[in-house]
Amino acid sequence: MPGIYGDLRNLSQNPGFEQWNAATIVSTSNATLSDGWTTGIGTGSTYICSRASTGQDSGTFAITINYTHAIVSDLHQVVGMVNDLKGQTLSFSLKIATATARSCRPFISVDGGTTRTYGNYNSGAGATTYEILKVEGVPVASTATAIWVGLELTATAVIFLDS
Repeated sequence: MPGIYGDLRNLSQNPGFEQWNAATIVSTSNATLSDGWTTGIGTGSTYICSRASTGQDSGTFAITINYTHAIVSDLHQVVGMVNDLKGQTLSFSLKIATATARSCRPFISVDGGTTRTYGNYNSGAGATTYEILKVEGVPVASTATAIWVGLELTATAVIFLDS
């Protein structure tokens, strides 16, 4: 039976960044980190994503992203079940902490990352103050090919990312 907000299901794999079988640190483009999450590094940008066991909002681990910006980069996940989600409406949220305002924003893509629907940028509340970033109400058309959810990186920053 649906809840008061409808049939809400978490479609992400490893949403709390607790599983780290693939790698605990990466610095190359299109590398898998924290089971199910993939880096996409823009040309000229650099970043190191690593498992953090301090500074997390909840659970045992978080991700630390040390990012130097040249071209937009991201950390994303491919959501399975594209055919099952056609005709549905998606939302995505995550928690981030960084002192650098407007350094990142969440996104959903229904065409494998080419076209993205964005949520608001972060406020830069602080390196230990988590804020929730979200993008809501994205329809999945019958032409959807691959659903991605993720965090787009747009400015040099150190970012903690959790559930």
